[in-house]
Amino acid sequence: MAGSSIAARVARMAAFGEGLEEGDLSPHLAYAAAQVADLLKWETGVCPFCGRRLQSRRGYYIHLVRVHSGDIARLVDRVAERGASRRGL
Repeated sequence: MAGSSIAARVARMAAFGEGLEEGDLSPHLAYAAAQVADLLKWETGVCPFCGRRLQSRRGYYIHLVRVHSGDIARLVDRVAERGASRRGL
């Protein structure tokens, strides 16, 4: 899965509380995506990256995908790398 589609999937998980389908991602990326989605979870209506207030879950999802997909992809990569280094991979 490309970085932008991973970012879109993580944004969907964060905004709407959805999970991953089995086989969507490799296990280490699925774990990293779930961790990042938990960090970005819709709770306050404020974007954690830029502080913009959003009125709806749908607006939050669209904002994350359009504005912060690169940030999300980098965050997933970083979490996956840290997990791999802890396991000695």
